[in-house]
Amino acid sequence: MRIKIVNFLLLLLFKVDQKVRYRGKYGVLPVKITDVITTNILKFLLGVLGTDFICKLGESGVNRFITLSCHSRDLKFIESICESDEILKSTPDREKVAILIDNALVRGGKKQRFGEIMQIHKNIDGKSVSEPLPLQDPKNVNRIRADFGLSQTLEEHIKWANEQFENMKVPD
Repeated sequence: MRIKIVNFLLLLLFKVDQKVRYRGKYGVLPVKITDVITTNILKFLLGVLGTDFICKLGESGVNRFITLSCHSRDLKFIESICESDEILKSTPDREKVAILIDNALVRGGKKQRFGEIMQIHKNIDGKSVSEPLPLQDPKNVNRIRADFGLSQTLEEHIKWANEQFENMKVPD
């Protein structure tokens, strides 16, 4: 019963997170507020129920937990999730785990490992273009991605990101 309740809570948090984050009309402040509230709820769940319980939420529950953790503004919290092998191994979705790890690295002022965190800017034609933030090992990034279990090369990932964000409003 507790697993169902927590999964339902994570689903609600995820829906609010995505709506506020991607609707675009709410501005930055509601995103920050949502991130802080969500982080506090995730910390509470982790503190009260423990890592073992989070791992029992099933793939979709763990994936939501990881995605919401990525949006946290608390670097120490993100890093604590990255250091939790139990949580990271409880989902087969390597993409979500790679995003979490790269997010922690970038927010910590380091170069990312997988190239998941993109910078979006306008090209000469005014079109939105995605490019990864600096990488630890640009020459071997595709091998690193493949070894980790990511299905796309960095080039394929950039192409996907460009398709996803082609209509995104980017400041001049």
